[in-house]
Amino acid sequence: MTQTAIGVITGNLSKSKDLKTAVGQFIENFEDEYNVKITSYRVEDNVVKPGDNTLSGVSRMEFQYKSKIREEMISSGKVILKIPSLASYSYKELKHSNMYKREVLFYKTILPTLYQLGQCEPFAPKIYAVTRANALVLEDLTVEGFEPGKRIYPLNWDQCVLSLEVLAKYHALGYKYLRTLKKSDQSWQLIGPYRSKRKSNPKEDFERFRKIMQRNLDQSLYEKIRQLQDKILAKPPAKKSPSMTVLIHGDFRTNNILLKCTGPQQGDAKMIDFQKSREANPVLDLIHFFVTSVPIETVESHLDEMLNFYLQTLNDKLASLKTGRSYNQPELNEDITYYKYYYLRVICIEWLDVMYGGPPGEGAEEYISGAKKWFNYLAGFGII
Repeated sequence: MTQTAIGVITGNLSKSKDLKTAVGQFIENFEDEYNVKITSYRVEDNVVKPGDNTLSGVSRMEFQYKSKIREEMISSGKVILKIPSLASYSYKELKHSNMYKREVLFYKTILPTLYQLGQCEPFAPKIYAVTRANALVLEDLTVEGFEPGKRIYPLNWDQCVLSLEVLAKYHALGYKYLRTLKKSDQSWQLIGPYRSKRKSNPKEDFERFRKIMQRNLDQSLYEKIRQLQDKILAKPPAKKSPSMTVLIHGDFRTNNILLKCTGPQQGDAKMIDFQKSREANPVLDLIHFFVTSVPIETVESHLDEMLNFYLQTLNDKLASLKTGRSYNQPELNEDITYYKYYYLRVICIEWLDVMYGGPPGEGAEEYISGAKKWFNYLAGFGII
């Protein structure tokens, strides 16, 4: 008679059918792959603090298992269960935008292909199971000493270097991958360039953000954001084709980066959350990272150094992949200037995440204060 694993699921998701299905699927897959028997488990939900993740419910499962051959040997493990969030303020929009399907595609197909193309070690968690509802069971990298960042805590210099290194390698591999992908491939429908069904422009987009903020921010904070918007919109960018396209992460910031620092500029970084990954210009990831995750003081003193490090790492990897392509400084500068409106978009979207993902207003004033510094800094370089 086969013994069923004894398990406990605690917290708000204890009655979630999607969570229970994901647990069952993981147990079946793990036992088959490693020829073991899971004897017990415990699932704790809400392991990610409010505001750190607004698109999915995240739980941690700790489990014990034994070998089917040598039953006296008992081992333990941990995995992360990621369930599409019905409570997310943007769930309906996300469901129809295929973000959850895209992330499944990345973990199951695209990331393994990138590792094979680059003959490199994985830079994202291993996937153990996926359900019909696009719930994921992923490797818990904290077991290996990786630590997730927090949204409102910026990275230090060493962490910035490790983050830019993994981002540059990902971009280079993404460039190679896109050139091997046929436009008829079904994957292209999920990762190709974003095309909205309706025509829009930055002014229309930011007007919607402005109305939401006016309703929820106190007047002084709202005025700061409004002034930044007016400054950006006063000089709309001229249309141009991006000089280079890669697979971008789409949401590259502190709480989607896992870090293990072992010394000055030594260690490793890995990435999570590929729901917004697609073909686009690499500058979009750089802007997102610098605005959300790097102290303005570090940017003021080390921006050129960080950009040079990113370009060197990217071009070294492009060369090793024999792509015949490089990304030079003039191209990068031109793209940064062209995508200046994206700075404002990042600030607006990030603030909305803070507002809806956590206690109302928590971190908003600090975040907008940082945004103000950013815009003053960029204005000094003629970017805005």
